[in-house]
Amino acid sequence: MARNYLRTVVLRQAVVAWLVIAAVAGAPAPALGADEEVQIGSLTLEIVKLGDFRRQARIGGLTVAEDFYVHVERVFNAGLEGAAVLEVADRGNECAALYEIVFVAANGHITKTDEFGDCLSVSSITGDAKELRLRFDPVAGLDGWLYHWTADGGLEEPRDIAFAPKLGTGWAHAHDLIGRRPSQIFENEEISSALRLLVGEDFEALKYDILVAGEIEEVAHDTIVGHGCLPQACAYAEALVALDIRHRRVYAAIYDEDRGLRTYPPEAEWPQVLRTSLHLWRATFM
Repeated sequence: MARNYLRTVVLRQAVVAWLVIAAVAGAPAPALGADEEVQIGSLTLEIVKLGDFRRQARIGGLTVAEDFYVHVERVFNAGLEGAAVLEVADRGNECAALYEIVFVAANGHITKTDEFGDCLSVSSITGDAKELRLRFDPVAGLDGWLYHWTADGGLEEPRDIAFAPKLGTGWAHAHDLIGRRPSQIFENEEISSALRLLVGEDFEALKYDILVAGEIEEVAHDTIVGHGCLPQACAYAEALVALDIRHRRVYAAIYDEDRGLRTYPPEAEWPQVLRTSLHLWRATFM
């Protein structure tokens, strides 16, 4: 469910961006030179520049990936067969990358997966030319997952790796969050539980909508605020989290184009100093 939330928004933004690029660019631009060149089984994959803002991965005349940034992450060869993991990204709003697996069979036949990974960096890649596992560790309140690919069966649906806050963390550790990313609030067991209770079914949206962010700041004594937005879609979804450490109270606000602004609890119940922070934040996108 959480993965689908981010994937839907990212794909919506990506389709719009691609249509704009296609309309402006018209015919494909000629290559300006190779950035990388690697052997995959019996064939050669090269990554070429199509201009300052586009890279393309090619095997012969076949394009296997194209975006602002394309990089060969790992290659696994076994004689005439080989598999490569490509990192593909548009470098927008701190989306680390998506990934793609390209396979060259012994007879030279080429297959590839769709892009996968939902913007988080891969933690490990293990396997060989015919079987790979890509692990994405849990981070900042988000579950991780393990992808399994085989040359014969392709890419399977990922297995979830559950995120868990740090045991024993609570309000006594709240001041440690100052100067850190707001998403690290979800690593605090007691405060994360309070936020889940506060926002209810919007808890998953909150975790994603605050991923791209600056540092948490102390806006008054024992009062801290952090805000951010959804990777690849800062104009689409934003979120704010505030903590009243002295009274052990949490506050949150979520904005997106579909549902507008929601505050938890209602804004009238926020202390004045946090209402001021809320208004300043809201003025940046509304």
